[in-house]
Amino acid sequence: MLAAKYNELELNSQDDLFLQALNAIDESIDKIKISIVGENVLYARRKGEKQLLPLTLFGDAINSVAKLIFAILDAKDGVLLIDEIENGIHYTNHDKIWTLLFQLAKQHNVQVFATTHSREMIEAFAQTSINNDQCSSAYFEMARHAKTNEIIGTKLLPDVLTYRLNVDKPLRGEL
Repeated sequence: MLAAKYNELELNSQDDLFLQALNAIDESIDKIKISIVGENVLYARRKGEKQLLPLTLFGDAINSVAKLIFAILDAKDGVLLIDEIENGIHYTNHDKIWTLLFQLAKQHNVQVFATTHSREMIEAFAQTSINNDQCSSAYFEMARHAKTNEIIGTKLLPDVLTYRLNVDKPLRGEL
């Protein structure tokens, strides 16, 4: 699937976008190529290395980013839902993921809704949102009302979310 999606990017002269996005997570990747022998497989190479390796060998973060890139491109002028966005991505890359998502979503007119239970991902979202003036973002907390047992949603803008994170106010539906 990744190889076919990358082939579409190549045909539309957008393959540089894919490499740039992967470089947000791993700067050492300098080449992407599709194998046309046998099964179509997407290969990548790191700087200073001669051999291309299947992209699947580059780890969960790179593969998650590749899937996110293609998902945003497929959702052009629409909506993208991402469940458990942090899966496979080390917490040190969470801010890079949000920066990349904000950038690609804006370029391709995509509204992104992402779920997470990760405090680190929420913190990265808040910080990246505040640092990105051109991004319109909000955090929605879903929780059950203590008396009615109904699920309620609360919208927090990035600055309010940051305040709540800094004063250890409950998030993620904690009571």
